[in-house]
Amino acid sequence: MKNKIAIMSGKGGVGKTTLTSNLGTILAMQGSDVGIIDANIGVPNLGLHMGMPLVSQGCTRDILLEVSSLKKSWVVNEDGLKIIVANIIKKPSHHSVTLSNLSRVLSTDQTNYVLIDSPPGANQDTINIFNACDELVIVTTPELPAVTASVDLIEQARIHNKKIMGLVINRVTGKPWELEPSEIARRCNVNILGIIPENSLIPESIAMRLPLVKYAPKSNASNAMRDIAALMQNKPLPKSNARSFTILNSIVAFFKKLFENHF
Repeated sequence: MKNKIAIMSGKGGVGKTTLTSNLGTILAMQGSDVGIIDANIGVPNLGLHMGMPLVSQGCTRDILLEVSSLKKSWVVNEDGLKIIVANIIKKPSHHSVTLSNLSRVLSTDQTNYVLIDSPPGANQDTINIFNACDELVIVTTPELPAVTASVDLIEQARIHNKKIMGLVINRVTGKPWELEPSEIARRCNVNILGIIPENSLIPESIAMRLPLVKYAPKSNASNAMRDIAALMQNKPLPKSNARSFTILNSIVAFFKKLFENHF
């Protein structure tokens, strides 16, 4: 396996699974050999996002127990995206499963990109994810509690000498109580990989069990996630999106001032 990238956060509910499913779909639709794995085995959601909450065999827990091999367990969808879900219903043998075997399991496969939808927080699961991956993408929302939790996770990553690809700020609205991207980058001491605006179509896409980039491909959030996928591959941003990416901080600041003037 060449590129094992963990999508992580210090706090739950910031959009890791949404980002994982959409980035995986973008890369697959562009022709990359890519897989996504639900490593949040305590509270699995990736299968719900992808329209496959249950598989008969080869779920994440089976792979960690080595009941099934990773290579034979990939479910490949119509876009060519390889998927491993963690079933929402556990078998009796699943209750004692941990992520301690994840690194060895991933080493058995040669998929070019693997995105790991990780559990939130900084705990033993976090250490197991660190051991299994090459790089991290940290996801946060612009609220202080989420950013503070990200700072703790980033400190743990640096203690373990893990490379951080960048920070994704998700669900940005520009409301006055949100931290500005520049302040978040300063607190976390990490470069910003992308800024994803809040979009009401995301819950709709999840309900329809489709990644947003397929459900609403022209939406602002879809464009932002395509930008992130390009930067992850060290590709230039699409010309139509490059300017909007560079001035997004200014747009956020404008809306913050607008809210402050009216409330």
